[in-house]
Parts: sequence; C-alpha cells; structure tokens
Amino acid sequence: APAPAPVIAPSTTEYRPTATPPPSQPIACPSGEDRGPVELSPLSREIASMRFTRATIAALQVLGQVDRKFIACLLPRDEDSMLVLIDQHAAHERIRLERLQADAVALVEGEQRLRMCQVSPPLELAITDVEFAQLPTARASLAVSGVRFTLDHPGSDWTGPRFAASVHAVPAALVPGEADLYPGDKVHPSQLDATTIYQFIKDEMDRFAQGGRGVIPLPHTVREILNSRACRYAIKFGHTLTHEQCGALVTALAQCNLPFQCAHGRPSVAPLLRLSREAAPALLGPTAVS
Repeated sequence: APAPAPVIAPSTTEYRPTATPPPSQPIACPSGEDRGPVELSPLSREIASMRFTRATIAALQVLGQVDRKFIACLLPRDEDSMLVLIDQHAAHERIRLERLQADAVALVEGEQRLRMCQVSPPLELAITDVEFAQLPTARASLAVSGVRFTLDHPGSDWTGPRFAASVHAVPAALVPGEADLYPGDKVHPSQLDATTIYQFIKDEMDRFAQGGRGVIPLPHTVREILNSRACRYAIKFGHTLTHEQCGALVTALAQCNLPFQCAHGRPSVAPLLRLSREAAPALLGPTAVS
C-alpha cells in the first residue's frame, strides 16, 4: 500500500514522508464495502519514519536523471543505502524562490526593507477621499514596504481624479522582469500594473491598521508574485539535464532554507526503496539513469 501524503514538519527544518505513521491503512472500495485495514509493509513503515534535513540532502550521491523528470540519488546509511528521487521542477522552483526572496529585500540603515525601484514619471493612482486622508499617516511604514508617494491636492484648475496619489517608487519585486534591473534603474509607469500597485498599497494599509510592521514575512502580494515567477521560469518536466547539472541542482537545493518543497508546497524529495551495501555501488557512475 502507498505511504500517506508527505507533510512538512512545523519546525520547517526537516521533512518527514508522513507526520505520524499509522499502523494500518484502510482500503477504499468502489462498492463502499469496508474490507478492513491493510498493514503497511516494513519498507513503507521505514519510509514513513524517515526524517530529511538539509544535511540529508547535502549527503545525497547523484546517479542521474530519470525520465527527464527526476534526479535519482543514493542516500548512504550505516547498513545500507536509500534510493531517493528529487523532483527537478520542484527543486529548481524552490531554489529560484529563495533567490528571488533574498533579492526582494535590502538592508537600509540596519532595517530590512523591500528593495525599491524608482518610477519616472510618477505613476498616477486615483484614490478615495478616505485613502487620501489615511495615506500621510502611513508614509513611513509604506517606505519600508518599498513605496514612496506624494498626494495631489486638487485645485480649481485640476482636471484629473478628485483624489490622486503620485507613486514615485514601488517594490522592485512588483516590476515585471525585475531581475534585469540594476540599482538606480528607473521604470516607466507603462511597465507597471497600476491595479497591482494600488492593491498592494491598500493591503499594506490594512496590515498596518492591524498592527503589522516590517517586511518579514514578505507581504502577501509580493509572495504570490514571487511564487508565480519562481514556477514560471523553473526547469520543467521534459527538460534534459546532464549529470553535472543534476549535481549542481541538488547542491543548490541543499543550501536552501526550506529545500523540501516547491513554492506551492509540492514535495521536492521522495525516498523510494532500500538498497543493500553490495548493490548500491554498482549504480554510481557518471552517466544518467535511463
């Protein structure tokens, strides 16, 4: 019988194929008839009790790519070895996500802030009269979140929205293609999604009103954008990898803070079966697994 679905341990420092291995597992019958529990095999019980840490992933010996989807590895142990598969898409997505997250934050005068990108000319946003009144009180907090703005006070000759904000800087993470930006670069308003910027400011205002401060953890809008960006440009199933590329991917995965799952929670590592000490060495070699 298959092992239960994997979970991530609450500490986020280890991965277990299942949180608490059950002694048995019921059979799901189309007829609805209960045929009683099925005992897990000794191997299933062993896999269910395994714990993976970053050190575990660092200890993996790469065999090669399987079906252009997975990276087969050996995990040496005292008495035997365990065959482990790494999901190449989930692994690369996690690597990309943590790099994007690191790039999204800058240390300014000892304080972590969202990395800021200047907007020139400013992006004009129509806002409500309530927002017009509230924004000045959030100016310092929004600056930490990567937003700088001025308010446009309508005069007798004003032809724009009744209440408006001129946005002079936004979080670099909200700029499409922000990976190509260099410090000091400016973006044109046409490069931005005004709706996303407005919603980000609104969400941050709500967060401040509820006592939220700082940018760790990252604001929800930023997290969602980075998750999507990490997935979109990650290695896909069907992408051929050399043995060296497989090794580089596993090495980079072991350096991640949370290497056990992709940006959307899909496990990146799966133990498969136990190999004897005599059988394991025969699998090691420079060629990919077919």
